[in-house]
Amino acid sequence: MFYPGGDPLVKGGAVEEIHVDYKRNSIGVYKWKLDWLVVIFGLSIVFAFGMKGLFKAEI
Repeated sequence: MFYPGGDPLVKGGAVEEIHVDYKRNSIGVYKWKLDWLVVIFGLSIVFAFGMKGLFKAEI
């Protein structure tokens, strides 16, 4: 970010934009296909409640 490896794109040059298309990943949970971000969020909530006794945390 502070020291980029290449020069910035020139306005009006041959290349105006670089676009990378990523495939959305989903995880099969029982009969549902859920987005990976939903699964990570759900698991973090479950583990947080599961570990609250170990860390003596109160909600």
